[in-house]
Amino acid sequence: MGDDQILTRRPAGFADLVRQGLERSSLSLRELCRRSGTDASFMSKVIRGILPPPADERLLKRMAKALDVDALTLIISTGRIPAEMRRDPESTKRLLEREETKKPVHIMRSPQLSEDLL
Repeated sequence: MGDDQILTRRPAGFADLVRQGLERSSLSLRELCRRSGTDASFMSKVIRGILPPPADERLLKRMAKALDVDALTLIISTGRIPAEMRRDPESTKRLLEREETKKPVHIMRSPQLSEDLL
């Protein structure tokens, strides 16, 4: 391993976005499910990775509204392409091109700095 470490931003997964939204909104999982119209037991299993995220875009949009997060981001985090983007492939192409131009952040580790911290 060299002295370089490359940090890249990992896209937030569905469970991560839901957890973050719950923390920010101070909602309980049960309250989120009540507001969005889904079963708390099902969502608990989704968040723990036992079940896949819901596929129903209407449900995902209701969840996004309750959590005050971007609906398209929440839908994309499930691995699906939102209907709005499927109808307009040019916007999807622009989004993907924009993501490709992002460069990873390089962090240089200094052996001297590491020694000083010990």
